[in-house]
Amino acid sequence: MTQQTTHPVHKPVPLGQVLADRSYPTPVATGPIKQYIKARLGRGTSDAGLFESLQRTLQTARHCYPRQNDVIWATVQRSGHNWVSLVYTLVLDQFYNQREIEIENMARARSGFYRHIPIRYDLGDHRTQFQAHLPIPRLMHTHDSFYDWMAARKILLQVRDPRDVLISKYVHGDFYPQVALADYLQTPTVGQLINFYNSWGQALEAGLLKRVYCLHYENMKSDPLHEMQQVLAFLKIDGVTDAVLQAALAKTTPEHLAQLESGGKSLGDDKLMYNIKSTRKAAADSLSAADHDSLTVFLRQKLRYTFDYV
Repeated sequence: MTQQTTHPVHKPVPLGQVLADRSYPTPVATGPIKQYIKARLGRGTSDAGLFESLQRTLQTARHCYPRQNDVIWATVQRSGHNWVSLVYTLVLDQFYNQREIEIENMARARSGFYRHIPIRYDLGDHRTQFQAHLPIPRLMHTHDSFYDWMAARKILLQVRDPRDVLISKYVHGDFYPQVALADYLQTPTVGQLINFYNSWGQALEAGLLKRVYCLHYENMKSDPLHEMQQVLAFLKIDGVTDAVLQAALAKTTPEHLAQLESGGKSLGDDKLMYNIKSTRKAAADSLSAADHDSLTVFLRQKLRYTFDYV
């Protein structure tokens, strides 16, 4: 059995280097500030003040660089990454720690194996600490486009049919039905989604990604056992049995999640529960045939790299 290994030292990057590195994804380090602003606009909850949010933003920037053996997990939005993270955490926690965690405690448990870039803060917890000693490989998640500094890293790239991505974001992203589809397609949100496909597609075509596995959401839905086997093989995590994988998949089915919700449980994170449920809804049913046609035309004009979808 593969043993748990840890990185011996995690050294924060000097702030001057962070600011000087033009390829560093500076926007992703502003999470604490974004949470503060959302709370003041009434769209979120945070008990952190402006000064503390600024401090945490600076701290986050210094710790953002992944460790040498961390894997960049780049996923386009609305492609089921929350579902995959649940399965991955259930499997790895049992594999490394020889324990079977309750799925309703998932929000806390998965932080040991899965992190955002940068390490995500809980602004309600003033004792938040960076976890330097986490298992290898640790997935460092991002929805961002490709950056040059990622080329040397191992990449788990997760995609979904761009038509379904845009529709799902339209229906579940506070656009529908207030915003017409034609207007939605001109928003920065759609621009970011398009850029994800184009930037990562260009990196693949140029051969910049030397160690990459492309996980397709559709394959995960049609044969989740096989797809998770492929992911674990890519990450070189050997010895996980099919029984362990199947048990984890059974706990993350829509039916099981519905049972949890009916019992007043929500994975320890209401937003996480909502994201997983809404990803699996038939959002496409909300659009007319004409809308679907116009979306296809739009994507053919904007997408340079389609991952064989459109």
